[in-house]
Amino acid sequence: MNDESFLSIFFENYKKNPDKLISSDYIDSISWQTFICKANNFANEFKSIRKNIIPIIVDRTVNTPCAIVGCMLAKKIFVPISSEQPINRIKKILDQLDIEYILNLGNIKLPNNYSKIELQNFGKNPPKVFTSSIKGSEPLYILFTSGSTGIPKGVLVSHENLLNTIKWSYSYQKWNDQDIVGITTNFGFDISLFDLFSSLYSDIPHYIVKESKDPFQSTKEIINNNITSIFSAPSFFSSLVKSNLIDSLKKSSLRQIFSGGDFFPPAHINEFKKKIPKLEIYNVWGPTETSIVNTMHKISVNDIKNALDKKKDIPIGITYHERMSCFIVNDDRTKTISKPNQIGEIVVSGDSVSLGYFKYEENKDFIIRNNKKFFYTNDKGYFDNDFNLYITGRVGFTIKISGYRVNLKEIESQVEAYPLVHQAIAFNPKKYKNNIFIALELCNKEQSNLKFGELRSFLRKSLPSYMIPKHMVIIKELPKNINGKIDRKLSENNALEIFENE
Repeated sequence: MNDESFLSIFFENYKKNPDKLISSDYIDSISWQTFICKANNFANEFKSIRKNIIPIIVDRTVNTPCAIVGCMLAKKIFVPISSEQPINRIKKILDQLDIEYILNLGNIKLPNNYSKIELQNFGKNPPKVFTSSIKGSEPLYILFTSGSTGIPKGVLVSHENLLNTIKWSYSYQKWNDQDIVGITTNFGFDISLFDLFSSLYSDIPHYIVKESKDPFQSTKEIINNNITSIFSAPSFFSSLVKSNLIDSLKKSSLRQIFSGGDFFPPAHINEFKKKIPKLEIYNVWGPTETSIVNTMHKISVNDIKNALDKKKDIPIGITYHERMSCFIVNDDRTKTISKPNQIGEIVVSGDSVSLGYFKYEENKDFIIRNNKKFFYTNDKGYFDNDFNLYITGRVGFTIKISGYRVNLKEIESQVEAYPLVHQAIAFNPKKYKNNIFIALELCNKEQSNLKFGELRSFLRKSLPSYMIPKHMVIIKELPKNINGKIDRKLSENNALEIFENE
């Protein structure tokens, strides 16, 4: 796999075994030949469009992967947009793009000033051999993330950015001929793009899980479709713990899971390892701005024991690989921290750093120095003596209470160690300046089982008094965003509303 072009690799895989099934959903399963044929038909439609950007309102069928590859064939930049988000947010995304048409696979009601791509004679043309060349520096996709101003920001990722990530991760994933990749996240979330391109690059079939928000249905799909590998946000795996579904997976084909995008509670990792000892669990980290994934660490039994017994962080990997490079800087970004176990902001450098934010020519987090790109991630972390990298939280997770610096993530991890608590969000509202709140989702619906006094006594064993939350609010279920990650802001707002109405 030395060719630097994704499309050349895809066509090599197609020619090698055109009848091999490569893409499946709850309705259909298609071979490489059908996949390339459908992608080619999308490309034929896209080539007639004058503008260079194609927004795709994604769905959970094989049509979305085929449309994405169709954009690549037509040398268009694709913009995957989830139909699950509010229409006003979708409009804010579309208003930033210079476009003529939208591919509306999600069948949402589009704003009047945008036209839908009409697919003519779809599926009738035979696949063509790829001939046009693509430079690695050319943009591949724009993925929109939350912006601090309330306007979504588009991250512009090149072909070489993503190819760099897929090549680097290939050695970690250890595919075999029986593997099937389960795609559980929305195609508007970068994890799903990592899954898709890993699948097509490695010639490993993928299955698009229909009901990833329903743990019972998704468990059935994992078992019935012989899925062996899943990369998802921790909340997806935690939902399987809460619903007591891990036992159901004991006899499944599942052999590895990759968890990223948020913190995976050690108690939930332990549940998986206890009940499915053969399962390999990877702690994964990487911002959208640095092409999805930058570190991976296979979690050991010792890692889990240290996390549960000694309250130690679980590492996210070693980053001295030539394709992925990270270092730590101090709070004002003026000095590199070289000493182990000192917390600072994580900076990523090299080919994984994307082209930047779409239509934002300058940004304080993207820096070019001596022709090398750097991205200041706003994630806080440290290296240990063995060069393992650890994440401790985000810039903004550290607050001051009574003159003390407090890491909210540390409070959350200790609260989540309490047997009755499923997940927790700690926060410090502006209107209650010296008060730490904790929003709790319990392991079961019997809310009366949890007494705050007993939780406080438990926390006193591991936290100083100034770090123990003054107010506890129980929420039936911590809200999640469209990417499956816990929505911290909405959780805080819901908890405050409940607190003030009590």
